[in-house]
Formats: sequence, structure tokens, C-alpha cells
Amino acid sequence: MSFITYYLNQQLKYEKLYGRKTVIVAQNGTFYDILEYDPLYCVNEEDKIDDEKQVWNERIGHAVYISSNVLDCVLTKILIDIN
Repeated sequence: MSFITYYLNQQLKYEKLYGRKTVIVAQNGTFYDILEYDPLYCVNEEDKIDDEKQVWNERIGHAVYISSNVLDCVLTKILIDIN
């Protein structure tokens, strides 16, 4: 399972437990990540399927809101192939 797939699953799991305002902060090496996935940025339907054949059709995460309204920092936008 990729880091991104793991992160998105954790985001969904803890949002169910604690509500929509839940944010997962994951340490990846020496950096801390807050991720967001939006299927609108997928070029085609295949881009929504991860390496375990799970289809991601919903927006997940709060990176845009957290970076601009809470942390007052610049958001790095990276398009990643989740396969």
C-alpha cells in the first residue's frame, strides 16, 4: 500500500470517528504532510484507481484550508499518480 493510499484511508477512518474537521498530520521522513485528494484533478478515470484497485471518487482531506487559513503558509500542489 502506498503512503498516499494509507493516508487517505486514515483520513476517512478518523473523519468517521471525530467528524469532518479532522486532519491527519503524517510524518514522512523529516517533513510533516497534510494531504488532500480531489478527483476533479484526475485526467481520466484510470487515475482514480490505486494499486490495490480501490477507486477514489470523493474529495478527501483539508490541505488547502489548513495551509491558507490556519498555518498561513504556501501550499505545494503536486499531482501524483496513486497507482
